[in-house]
Amino acid sequence: MNVISSTRLLFLSLALIGVGAATSFSGEAPAEPADDAASEESATSETPETSESSAETQASDAVEEKPEVKIPDWVFDVKIYGKAYIRYSYDLSRGADDYNEFDLDRIYLRFDWTPEKDVKIHYTMEGGEVRDHDVSGTAVSNNGGGRFDVTSKHFFIEKKNLLLENFSLKFGQIDLPWVPYEETVWGYRVYSKVLADRWGYMTSTDLGLGLNYKFPEKLGELQAVVVNGEGWKKNETGKHKDFHARLTLTPLSSLGEVAGGFFLTAFYSSGQYENVDFDSKKRAVGYIGFRDKESLTIAASYMATVDLSDKMKSPHPSLASNPGVKSEGRGIGALIRLNFGFTGVDVLSNFEIVSRLDTVDPDTDIDDNSVWFGMWGVDYRFSEFAHGILGYEVVDYERNAGKSDEDRIVFAVEVSF
Repeated sequence: MNVISSTRLLFLSLALIGVGAATSFSGEAPAEPADDAASEESATSETPETSESSAETQASDAVEEKPEVKIPDWVFDVKIYGKAYIRYSYDLSRGADDYNEFDLDRIYLRFDWTPEKDVKIHYTMEGGEVRDHDVSGTAVSNNGGGRFDVTSKHFFIEKKNLLLENFSLKFGQIDLPWVPYEETVWGYRVYSKVLADRWGYMTSTDLGLGLNYKFPEKLGELQAVVVNGEGWKKNETGKHKDFHARLTLTPLSSLGEVAGGFFLTAFYSSGQYENVDFDSKKRAVGYIGFRDKESLTIAASYMATVDLSDKMKSPHPSLASNPGVKSEGRGIGALIRLNFGFTGVDVLSNFEIVSRLDTVDPDTDIDDNSVWFGMWGVDYRFSEFAHGILGYEVVDYERNAGKSDEDRIVFAVEVSF
Protein backbone atom coordinates (compact mmCIF):
# COMPACT_ATOMS: atom_id res chain seq x y z
CA MET A 1 0.00 0.00 0.00
CA ASN A 2 1.53 3.34 -1.00
CA VAL A 3 1.67 6.53 1.12
CA ILE A 4 -1.24 8.22 -0.70
CA SER A 5 -3.57 5.28 -0.10
CA SER A 6 -2.52 5.14 3.55
CA THR A 7 -3.24 8.86 3.95
CA ARG A 8 -6.67 8.51 2.37
CA LEU A 9 -7.54 5.60 4.66
CA LEU A 10 -6.35 7.65 7.63
CA PHE A 11 -8.65 10.53 6.68
CA LEU A 12 -11.49 8.04 6.15
CA SER A 13 -10.93 6.49 9.57
CA LEU A 14 -10.85 9.90 11.28
CA ALA A 15 -14.00 10.92 9.45
CA LEU A 16 -15.83 7.75 10.48
CA ILE A 17 -14.72 8.23 14.07
CA GLY A 18 -15.98 11.83 13.93
CA VAL A 19 -19.35 10.71 12.57
CA GLY A 20 -19.67 8.14 15.29
CA ALA A 21 -18.74 10.69 17.97
CA ALA A 22 -21.21 13.21 16.59
CA THR A 23 -23.95 10.57 16.62
CA SER A 24 -23.21 9.57 20.20
CA PHE A 25 -23.45 13.20 21.36
CA SER A 26 -26.42 14.15 19.26
CA GLY A 27 -28.95 13.13 21.88
CA GLU A 28 -30.69 10.80 19.45
CA ALA A 29 -31.20 7.11 20.09
CA PRO A 30 -28.56 5.01 18.32
CA ALA A 31 -29.73 3.08 15.30
CA GLU A 32 -30.40 -0.63 15.64
CA PRO A 33 -27.29 -2.63 14.70
CA ALA A 34 -27.53 -4.41 11.37
CA ASP A 35 -27.13 -8.14 11.26
CA ASP A 36 -23.70 -9.53 10.50
CA ALA A 37 -24.63 -10.63 7.00
CA ALA A 38 -25.85 -7.20 6.01
CA SER A 39 -22.73 -5.60 7.48
CA GLU A 40 -20.47 -7.95 5.62
CA GLU A 41 -22.40 -7.34 2.40
CA SER A 42 -22.12 -3.57 2.84
CA ALA A 43 -18.42 -3.77 3.55
CA THR A 44 -17.86 -6.12 0.60
CA SER A 45 -19.86 -3.92 -1.82
CA GLU A 46 -17.81 -0.74 -1.04
CA THR A 47 -15.25 -0.22 -3.78
CA PRO A 48 -11.81 1.45 -3.34
CA GLU A 49 -12.98 4.31 -5.59
CA THR A 50 -15.98 5.00 -3.32
CA SER A 51 -13.78 4.90 -0.25
CA GLU A 52 -11.27 7.33 -1.73
CA SER A 53 -14.03 9.72 -2.89
CA SER A 54 -15.62 9.75 0.56
CA ALA A 55 -12.29 10.48 2.22
CA GLU A 56 -11.59 13.36 -0.17
CA THR A 57 -15.03 14.86 0.53
CA GLN A 58 -14.52 14.65 4.27
CA ALA A 59 -11.06 16.22 3.98
CA SER A 60 -12.41 19.02 1.80
CA ASP A 61 -15.15 19.79 4.31
CA ALA A 62 -12.60 19.88 7.09
CA VAL A 63 -10.42 22.38 5.20
CA GLU A 64 -13.33 24.70 4.33
CA GLU A 65 -14.51 25.03 7.92
CA LYS A 66 -13.48 28.40 9.42
CA PRO A 67 -13.47 29.46 13.05
CA GLU A 68 -16.30 31.78 14.05
CA VAL A 69 -15.20 35.39 14.55
CA LYS A 70 -17.07 37.08 17.39
CA ILE A 71 -17.27 40.89 17.37
CA PRO A 72 -17.05 42.34 20.90
CA ASP A 73 -20.35 43.72 22.17
CA TRP A 74 -18.84 47.13 23.03
CA VAL A 75 -18.22 47.86 19.33
CA PHE A 76 -21.97 48.22 18.80
CA ASP A 77 -22.14 50.84 21.57
CA VAL A 78 -19.73 53.25 19.82
CA LYS A 79 -21.50 56.27 18.33
CA ILE A 80 -19.95 57.72 15.18
CA TYR A 81 -20.49 61.24 13.83
CA GLY A 82 -18.92 63.14 10.96
CA LYS A 83 -18.56 66.64 9.57
CA ALA A 84 -16.87 68.15 6.51
CA TYR A 85 -16.13 71.69 5.31
CA ILE A 86 -16.06 72.22 1.53
CA ARG A 87 -15.11 75.60 0.05
CA TYR A 88 -14.76 77.56 -3.16
CA SER A 89 -13.08 80.97 -3.05
CA TYR A 90 -12.40 83.59 -5.70
CA ASP A 91 -9.69 86.12 -4.86
CA LEU A 92 -10.50 89.68 -5.94
CA SER A 93 -7.40 91.23 -4.34
CA ARG A 94 -5.09 93.44 -6.33
CA GLY A 95 -2.47 91.29 -8.03
CA ALA A 96 -4.34 88.02 -7.39
CA ASP A 97 -4.78 87.54 -11.15
CA ASP A 98 -8.24 85.95 -10.68
CA TYR A 99 -6.86 83.21 -8.44
CA ASN A 100 -9.60 80.81 -7.32
CA GLU A 101 -9.73 77.35 -5.80
CA PHE A 102 -11.92 74.51 -4.61
CA ASP A 103 -10.80 73.04 -1.32
CA LEU A 104 -11.80 70.48 1.27
CA ASP A 105 -10.82 72.37 4.39
CA ARG A 106 -11.64 69.78 7.03
CA ILE A 107 -13.13 66.33 7.60
CA TYR A 108 -13.93 65.20 11.14
CA LEU A 109 -14.85 61.73 12.36
CA ARG A 110 -15.97 61.58 15.95
CA PHE A 111 -16.26 58.43 18.07
CA ASP A 112 -17.99 58.31 21.47
CA TRP A 113 -18.05 55.25 23.69
CA THR A 114 -19.68 55.03 27.10
CA PRO A 115 -18.32 51.85 28.73
CA GLU A 116 -20.24 52.53 31.92
CA LYS A 117 -22.46 55.16 33.48
CA ASP A 118 -20.85 58.63 33.67
CA VAL A 119 -17.69 57.51 31.88
CA LYS A 120 -17.03 58.46 28.27
CA ILE A 121 -14.11 57.89 25.92
CA HIS A 122 -14.00 60.34 23.03
CA TYR A 123 -11.86 60.41 19.88
CA THR A 124 -11.96 62.89 17.00
CA MET A 125 -9.96 62.24 13.85
CA GLU A 126 -9.30 65.24 11.62
CA GLY A 127 -8.34 65.26 7.97
CA GLY A 128 -7.24 68.37 6.12
CA GLU A 129 -4.84 70.05 3.74
CA VAL A 130 -1.17 69.90 4.69
CA ARG A 131 -0.30 72.89 2.49
CA ASP A 132 0.51 76.18 4.22
CA HIS A 133 -2.47 78.54 4.44
CA ASP A 134 -2.82 82.18 5.33
CA VAL A 135 -5.27 83.50 7.94
CA SER A 136 -8.12 83.42 5.40
CA GLY A 137 -7.64 79.70 4.76
CA THR A 138 -6.27 80.21 1.24
CA ALA A 139 -3.33 78.01 0.24
CA VAL A 140 -0.14 80.05 -0.09
CA SER A 141 2.25 77.29 -1.15
CA ASN A 142 2.15 73.78 -2.51
CA ASN A 143 4.84 72.27 -0.28
CA GLY A 144 2.45 69.54 0.77
CA GLY A 145 1.87 68.42 -2.79
CA GLY A 146 -1.88 68.79 -2.37
CA ARG A 147 -2.01 65.85 0.05
CA PHE A 148 -4.42 65.54 2.93
CA ASP A 149 -3.08 64.74 6.37
CA VAL A 150 -4.96 62.81 9.05
CA THR A 151 -4.34 63.51 12.72
CA SER A 152 -5.98 63.35 16.15
CA LYS A 153 -8.01 66.39 17.16
CA HIS A 154 -9.29 64.93 20.45
CA PHE A 155 -8.66 61.88 22.56
CA PHE A 156 -9.76 61.95 26.17
CA ILE A 157 -11.49 60.05 28.91
CA GLU A 158 -14.22 61.90 30.79
CA LYS A 159 -15.71 61.20 34.19
CA LYS A 160 -19.06 62.93 34.69
CA ASN A 161 -20.80 63.76 37.98
CA LEU A 162 -17.51 63.50 39.84
CA LEU A 163 -18.15 64.33 43.51
CA LEU A 164 -20.87 66.79 42.44
CA GLU A 165 -23.71 66.57 39.95
CA ASN A 166 -22.82 68.24 36.63
CA PHE A 167 -19.12 68.35 37.56
CA SER A 168 -16.84 66.52 35.12
CA LEU A 169 -13.14 65.85 34.60
CA LYS A 170 -11.37 65.25 31.28
CA PHE A 171 -7.87 63.93 30.72
CA GLY A 172 -6.07 63.73 27.38
CA GLN A 173 -6.27 65.89 24.27
CA ILE A 174 -9.15 68.13 25.24
CA ASP A 175 -11.05 71.24 24.14
CA LEU A 176 -9.69 74.52 25.42
CA PRO A 177 -12.26 76.78 27.11
CA TRP A 178 -12.39 79.66 24.64
CA VAL A 179 -12.22 78.84 20.91
CA PRO A 180 -14.76 75.96 20.84
CA TYR A 181 -17.14 78.06 22.93
CA GLU A 182 -16.88 81.12 20.68
CA GLU A 183 -17.28 78.87 17.61
CA THR A 184 -20.62 77.72 19.05
CA VAL A 185 -21.81 81.31 19.36
CA TRP A 186 -20.44 82.28 15.91
CA GLY A 187 -21.95 79.20 14.26
CA TYR A 188 -20.00 79.46 10.99
CA ARG A 189 -16.65 77.76 11.53
CA VAL A 190 -17.16 76.40 8.00
CA TYR A 191 -16.66 79.96 6.73
CA SER A 192 -13.99 81.34 9.06
CA LYS A 193 -12.21 80.75 12.34
CA VAL A 194 -13.18 82.99 15.25
CA LEU A 195 -11.21 86.15 16.04
CA ALA A 196 -8.74 84.70 18.58
CA ASP A 197 -8.01 81.67 16.39
CA ARG A 198 -7.93 83.41 13.00
CA TRP A 199 -5.38 85.99 14.16
CA GLY A 200 -3.08 83.52 15.93
CA TYR A 201 -3.80 84.11 19.62
CA MET A 202 -5.46 80.83 20.60
CA THR A 203 -6.22 77.39 19.27
CA SER A 204 -9.00 74.88 19.90
CA THR A 205 -7.44 71.88 21.67
CA ASP A 206 -4.35 70.89 23.65
CA LEU A 207 -3.05 68.09 25.85
CA GLY A 208 -3.83 68.33 29.54
CA LEU A 209 -6.41 68.08 32.30
CA GLY A 210 -9.76 69.87 32.31
CA LEU A 211 -12.62 70.50 34.73
CA ASN A 212 -16.14 71.59 33.87
CA TYR A 213 -19.09 72.53 36.06
CA LYS A 214 -22.58 73.40 34.79
CA PHE A 215 -24.61 75.51 37.16
CA PRO A 216 -28.13 74.38 38.13
CA GLU A 217 -31.16 75.79 36.31
CA LYS A 218 -29.04 76.42 33.19
CA LEU A 219 -27.49 79.50 34.78
CA GLY A 220 -24.13 79.00 33.12
CA GLU A 221 -20.93 77.01 33.35
CA LEU A 222 -17.33 77.16 34.53
CA GLN A 223 -14.51 75.51 32.59
CA ALA A 224 -10.82 75.39 33.56
CA VAL A 225 -7.83 73.50 32.12
CA VAL A 226 -4.10 73.03 32.64
CA VAL A 227 -2.37 72.19 29.34
CA ASN A 228 1.01 72.12 27.65
CA GLY A 229 0.40 75.51 26.07
CA GLU A 230 1.80 74.97 22.59
CA GLY A 231 -1.53 73.88 21.14
CA TRP A 232 -2.48 70.57 19.59
CA LYS A 233 -0.38 71.04 16.44
CA LYS A 234 2.93 71.49 18.27
CA ASN A 235 5.08 69.49 20.68
CA GLU A 236 5.72 70.58 24.25
CA THR A 237 8.87 72.74 24.36
CA GLY A 238 9.59 73.15 28.07
CA LYS A 239 8.55 72.88 31.69
CA HIS A 240 5.88 75.61 31.75
CA LYS A 241 2.18 74.90 31.51
CA ASP A 242 -0.74 77.16 30.55
CA PHE A 243 -3.84 77.79 32.64
CA HIS A 244 -7.16 78.68 30.93
CA ALA A 245 -10.51 79.46 32.57
CA ARG A 246 -13.90 80.59 31.27
CA LEU A 247 -17.00 81.63 33.19
CA THR A 248 -20.30 81.93 31.28
CA LEU A 249 -23.42 83.24 32.99
CA THR A 250 -26.98 83.15 31.65
CA PRO A 251 -28.69 84.97 34.53
CA LEU A 252 -32.12 85.25 32.90
CA SER A 253 -32.62 81.54 32.21
CA SER A 254 -35.39 81.27 34.78
CA LEU A 255 -37.48 83.75 32.75
CA GLY A 256 -37.82 81.39 29.77
CA GLU A 257 -35.98 80.28 26.66
CA VAL A 258 -35.90 83.69 24.98
CA ALA A 259 -34.57 85.60 28.00
CA GLY A 260 -32.26 82.67 28.71
CA GLY A 261 -30.39 83.44 25.48
CA PHE A 262 -28.73 86.47 27.08
CA PHE A 263 -25.17 85.68 28.21
CA LEU A 264 -22.11 87.22 29.87
CA THR A 265 -18.75 85.51 29.48
CA ALA A 266 -15.30 86.17 30.91
CA PHE A 267 -12.12 84.32 29.91
CA TYR A 268 -8.54 84.42 31.16
CA SER A 269 -5.40 82.44 30.31
CA SER A 270 -1.83 82.68 31.50
CA GLY A 271 1.38 81.05 30.32
CA GLN A 272 5.07 81.66 29.88
CA TYR A 273 7.43 81.15 26.99
CA GLU A 274 10.71 79.41 27.77
CA ASN A 275 13.72 81.48 28.91
CA VAL A 276 11.57 84.54 29.63
CA ASP A 277 11.36 86.03 33.12
CA PHE A 278 7.86 87.55 32.96
CA ASP A 279 4.42 86.06 32.29
CA SER A 280 4.84 86.41 28.55
CA LYS A 281 1.58 84.90 27.28
CA LYS A 282 -1.72 86.25 28.60
CA ARG A 283 -5.23 86.47 27.17
CA ALA A 284 -8.32 88.12 28.64
CA VAL A 285 -11.68 88.28 26.88
CA GLY A 286 -15.04 89.78 27.77
CA TYR A 287 -18.08 88.66 25.76
CA ILE A 288 -21.70 89.79 25.88
CA GLY A 289 -24.63 88.90 23.69
CA PHE A 290 -27.87 87.12 22.97
CA ARG A 291 -28.14 83.75 21.25
CA ASP A 292 -31.24 81.93 20.09
CA LYS A 293 -30.15 79.09 17.83
CA GLU A 294 -33.41 79.22 15.90
CA SER A 295 -33.69 82.95 15.24
CA LEU A 296 -31.08 85.49 16.26
CA THR A 297 -27.52 85.81 17.52
CA ILE A 298 -25.90 89.14 18.31
CA ALA A 299 -22.65 89.40 20.26
CA ALA A 300 -19.62 91.61 20.90
CA SER A 301 -16.21 90.84 22.42
CA TYR A 302 -13.13 92.65 23.69
CA MET A 303 -9.75 90.90 23.94
CA ALA A 304 -6.52 92.02 25.62
CA THR A 305 -3.25 90.14 25.02
CA VAL A 306 0.35 90.04 26.23
CA ASP A 307 2.96 88.27 24.13
CA LEU A 308 6.61 87.98 23.32
CA SER A 309 6.78 89.84 20.01
CA ASP A 310 8.84 87.12 18.28
CA LYS A 311 6.10 84.55 18.85
CA MET A 312 3.43 86.56 17.03
CA LYS A 313 5.38 87.85 14.03
CA SER A 314 3.99 85.22 11.62
CA PRO A 315 0.34 86.45 11.69
CA HIS A 316 1.51 90.00 12.48
CA PRO A 317 4.75 90.89 10.61
CA SER A 318 4.93 94.34 12.19
CA LEU A 319 6.06 92.73 15.47
CA ALA A 320 9.32 91.57 13.85
CA SER A 321 10.63 95.14 14.20
CA ASN A 322 10.84 94.77 18.01
CA PRO A 323 12.23 91.26 18.70
CA GLY A 324 12.38 89.90 22.24
CA VAL A 325 10.13 92.49 23.84
CA LYS A 326 6.70 92.37 25.39
CA SER A 327 3.86 93.38 23.07
CA GLU A 328 0.40 94.26 24.34
CA GLY A 329 -2.43 93.79 21.87
CA ARG A 330 -6.13 94.52 21.66
CA GLY A 331 -8.97 92.98 19.67
CA ILE A 332 -12.64 93.82 19.19
CA GLY A 333 -15.24 91.63 17.50
CA ALA A 334 -18.94 91.85 16.70
CA LEU A 335 -21.34 89.54 14.87
CA ILE A 336 -24.98 89.20 13.96
CA ARG A 337 -26.97 86.27 12.57
CA LEU A 338 -30.64 86.60 11.67
CA ASN A 339 -32.90 83.75 10.59
CA PHE A 340 -35.88 84.68 8.39
CA GLY A 341 -38.16 82.31 10.26
CA PHE A 342 -39.67 85.34 12.03
CA THR A 343 -41.59 86.04 8.78
CA GLY A 344 -43.73 82.94 9.35
CA VAL A 345 -42.95 81.66 5.83
CA ASP A 346 -41.62 78.09 5.99
CA VAL A 347 -39.37 78.44 2.93
CA LEU A 348 -37.69 81.57 4.32
CA SER A 349 -36.88 79.80 7.60
CA ASN A 350 -34.07 78.03 5.71
CA PHE A 351 -32.33 81.37 5.06
CA GLU A 352 -30.07 83.37 7.34
CA ILE A 353 -28.06 86.55 6.91
CA VAL A 354 -24.69 86.73 8.65
CA SER A 355 -22.26 89.56 9.25
CA ARG A 356 -19.08 89.86 11.31
CA LEU A 357 -16.48 92.54 12.02
CA ASP A 358 -13.07 92.04 13.70
CA THR A 359 -10.27 94.46 14.39
CA VAL A 360 -6.93 93.54 15.98
CA ASP A 361 -4.06 95.77 17.06
CA PRO A 362 -1.19 93.35 17.83
CA ASP A 363 0.93 96.00 19.60
CA THR A 364 -0.53 99.23 20.91
CA ASP A 365 2.96 100.80 20.97
CA ILE A 366 3.32 100.51 17.18
CA ASP A 367 1.33 103.00 15.16
CA ASP A 368 -0.87 102.01 12.22
CA ASN A 369 -0.33 98.23 12.38
CA SER A 370 -3.91 97.07 12.97
CA VAL A 371 -5.91 94.70 10.78
CA TRP A 372 -9.64 94.86 10.02
CA PHE A 373 -11.80 91.97 8.85
CA GLY A 374 -15.39 92.23 7.65
CA MET A 375 -17.71 89.68 6.06
CA TRP A 376 -21.33 89.62 4.88
CA GLY A 377 -23.13 86.48 3.77
CA VAL A 378 -26.36 84.59 3.14
CA ASP A 379 -26.77 81.03 4.37
CA TYR A 380 -29.26 78.48 3.04
CA ARG A 381 -30.03 75.17 4.75
CA PHE A 382 -30.93 72.82 1.91
CA SER A 383 -30.98 69.64 3.97
CA GLU A 384 -31.14 68.43 7.53
CA PHE A 385 -27.51 67.43 7.07
CA ALA A 386 -26.08 70.32 5.04
CA HIS A 387 -26.08 74.09 4.60
CA GLY A 388 -24.11 76.49 2.46
CA ILE A 389 -23.07 80.12 2.91
CA LEU A 390 -22.19 82.57 0.14
CA GLY A 391 -20.16 85.46 1.49
CA TYR A 392 -18.00 88.41 0.60
CA GLU A 393 -15.09 89.38 2.84
CA VAL A 394 -12.56 92.21 3.11
CA VAL A 395 -9.29 92.24 5.04
CA ASP A 396 -7.78 95.69 5.44
CA TYR A 397 -4.22 96.03 6.78
CA GLU A 398 -3.02 99.42 7.99
CA ARG A 399 0.13 100.83 6.40
CA ASN A 400 2.58 99.43 9.02
CA ALA A 401 0.95 96.02 9.35
CA GLY A 402 3.27 94.44 6.77
CA LYS A 403 0.63 92.77 4.59
CA SER A 404 -1.48 93.64 1.56
CA ASP A 405 -5.25 94.11 1.62
CA GLU A 406 -7.48 91.22 0.58
CA ASP A 407 -11.00 90.78 -0.69
CA ARG A 408 -12.66 87.61 -1.91
CA ILE A 409 -15.90 85.79 -2.55
CA VAL A 410 -16.37 82.55 -0.62
CA PHE A 411 -18.91 79.76 -0.96
CA ALA A 412 -18.64 77.23 1.86
CA VAL A 413 -20.72 74.12 2.60
CA GLU A 414 -20.90 72.21 5.86
CA VAL A 415 -22.01 68.57 5.71
CA SER A 416 -22.89 66.62 8.84
CA PHE A 417 -23.42 62.87 8.94
